[in-house]
Parts: sequence; structure tokens; C-alpha cells
Amino acid sequence: FIVSTIIGKILLENGYKTNGIAGHSLGEYSALTVANAFNFEIGLKLVKIRSESMHKAGKAQPGKMAAIIGMPSNDIEDICLKYSKGNDLAVAANYNTENQIVISGNIKTVQDFIDIAKENGARMAIPLNVSGAFHSPLMKPAREELADKLDSIEIIDINIPIYPNVNAKPIRKGSDIKKSLINQLENPVLWFDSINNMLS
Repeated sequence: FIVSTIIGKILLENGYKTNGIAGHSLGEYSALTVANAFNFEIGLKLVKIRSESMHKAGKAQPGKMAAIIGMPSNDIEDICLKYSKGNDLAVAANYNTENQIVISGNIKTVQDFIDIAKENGARMAIPLNVSGAFHSPLMKPAREELADKLDSIEIIDINIPIYPNVNAKPIRKGSDIKKSLINQLENPVLWFDSINNMLS
């Protein structure tokens, strides 16, 4: 958060103009700080609460993530639907590129998915070194604490539109930003769509 916020501020101070901003997962907080939706100190507090509450959620419902490379997103989504039952859960969590999707879920289901993906033509299926099933329904317990903090601060309408992770559509209003930050915890990062929408 600190490093990317500094880089963003330096770029603007050096005259770089932008028509839109985005940040991947935690990076969304840096992007919003750079766009002056809130100040650096508030951004740092939000990041701290977010990380602590996500860590607690990961302890309460252990999970993992894996990068699936070289497999179409609709095939990944179909396998997730087929093998997710009750507490056994796997979902697409990060749409990073056309050919690199990260899945998230409980430990057993994600491990099973890695084997299934390889059998179904994935070029690579790699477990990630993370402490929880981020951007999945397993993060629901983290929502309340973050929502309470977000409700206690003012998020200012911004001049530069942000393309949020949850829907990749440009927003400027503080109230919309607040909703997107809360929804981001349990929903996938639509990074590929965000970048393409910014380019167009």
C-alpha cells in the first residue's frame, strides 16, 4: 500500500495525466488514496483493518488459492460449480488475464481442483502461498469489521474515475466506492476487464 501510493503520487506530481485508475485487490486502496478519495492515514487504517479481519476469517475457515494457467475461464467456472457442494467450495477469485485465473476456496477443494485442472488441459496449476481463501465467500466474516470502519469515514467523490475490482465499471461517487470496497472481500477481482475497460 505504502510503496504503490508513493509511486502514484510521484507520477501525478511529475505531470502524468490519467483518465482512470484501478488497483488489484489491496491495490484498490492505493489507487483511491492517489485519487484523493481519502487521505494516506485513513487508507493505512483501512488496509490494517482489512488485513486483520481477513486474517481472522482465514483462521476461522482455512482456505487456499491456486493460479490456473492456460485454461479458459468458462471451463474453470464450470469445474468450480461442479465440485462446490456445501462447505466444499472453489470459486474463480482473480481474473488476471485471459489465460491466468486464480481460484479460491477451502483447502481440500482447491487441492482437488489443481489435479482436475491438469487433467482437463491446464498448462499449469500452482498453489499460492497465501493465508486464506481471499475474494471468496469464505471471507464473509471479515465483512462486518471492514464495513463498520468504512461507515465511520467519509469517502470523497473523486475527479478521476476508478474501475473497481467488483464490476470493472467506472465510478466516482464516494457512496459507490464504499460499497465496492465492502463487496470486494467476497467477490472476484475482474482485473482483465478493468484494464480493457480503461483502455477503451
